[in-house]
Amino acid sequence: NVDDELIDNGWIVHVQLLPFDSVGIVTRWLNSASPQLGIFVESELWPIAVSYASESLQIPLILIDARMSVKSLNRWSSNGFSRALIAGVLSKFHSILAQSNKQKARFIQLGANEDRIRVAPSLKMAAISRMRREKDWNSDSKRFLWIAASTHDGEEQLILEAHQRFREMWTNQFKNLHNFPSLVLAPRHPSRSTHVESLLHSMKLHHVQFLDDETDVQEFLTQTRDSCEITLVRSLGFLDQLYSVAQLVVVGNSLRAPGGGHNFGEPALHRCIVLLGPYLGHFEEQLE
Repeated sequence: NVDDELIDNGWIVHVQLLPFDSVGIVTRWLNSASPQLGIFVESELWPIAVSYASESLQIPLILIDARMSVKSLNRWSSNGFSRALIAGVLSKFHSILAQSNKQKARFIQLGANEDRIRVAPSLKMAAISRMRREKDWNSDSKRFLWIAASTHDGEEQLILEAHQRFREMWTNQFKNLHNFPSLVLAPRHPSRSTHVESLLHSMKLHHVQFLDDETDVQEFLTQTRDSCEITLVRSLGFLDQLYSVAQLVVVGNSLRAPGGGHNFGEPALHRCIVLLGPYLGHFEEQLE
């Protein structure tokens, strides 16, 4: 069933969930949809869907922004059956656009046809680059904003402790908090907001405002000075807008083991200073 319809510039886009990768469900869904082209993203390699679309419907398939983690690479390479399965799946793609040379090598190692795979820029990064707002570093604005983005459990405390130490250093240097940088906390999972609020309270950080929706964010973006020392984002989908007015971003899920990182290309494209922890997982490749 169609879950949603998005109308943009005269186009109607039917939004559906990809069904569970079983023969009966996938064949009924694909026969009903009658696609003319299949585009798979990153590591969404569903053997039954890929095989049926390629062999039975004979439609061209493309894998874009292709990536394969070390963990997945080892799992697919662990035995003869899985190696044969992934090689068969990859052989169905007419073209594979890998995120990096390292990713390209991993797909070739798993059996992808070297003639059909090449490295291409990330579509996500290209889209963000087109929407990027230029920063005026010589602006007279007195607002300095730093963001702790996509933080995970335990990282907010590290950030807030650093914020308190920075606050103390600032006060000792300038004797007041005039123009003191404002912190935006944006947990990766908004469901953890209550926990973060409790943490703020326990650390006696009470000058806090909250961003819950688009109206809150737009009002925040137009401020020339911050009325609160700390802002807590309690919804998803607003980081790109917030990066546009920030000077410095700390990317979460990188400060504590095991971590794994998050995409730091987005704040970099907004010309923010980006700080990372040591636990980046496969995002280490972006540093290259």
